[in-house]
Amino acid sequence: MKLKVTYMSGAGNLFSIIDNRNYNFGEKLLSLLSPILCNPVQNNTIQSEGLLALNGSKEYDFETLFFNPDGSHGMMCGNGGRCAVNFALLNNFYYDNNLKNFKINKIKKKKMILMKKKK
Repeated sequence: MKLKVTYMSGAGNLFSIIDNRNYNFGEKLLSLLSPILCNPVQNNTIQSEGLLALNGSKEYDFETLFFNPDGSHGMMCGNGGRCAVNFALLNNFYYDNNLKNFKINKIKKKKMILMKKKK
């Protein structure tokens, strides 16, 4: 299986990003993929700060899962959020800069950050 990975920089931090709508990978598999996608492996990847996996959502414009390069869940930083929003716009998760809200999982599923567009 070929996996399309996009690399994006958010104010100096580089992230590996996948559109998980295409793959429907679960958290366990994403955790195993993160070390492969975030660390240089035989010149096939670029070293990055973490893996962002964007999913569609019925409740939000999109949801993002964030993994550290070692595969653990990490707290999302603002630079990763910038990349997630830009990737979502470029890949039609929302349209015409009309982002209403999105969800980024933190260490535990119960804890999440909700961000809304300022009016």
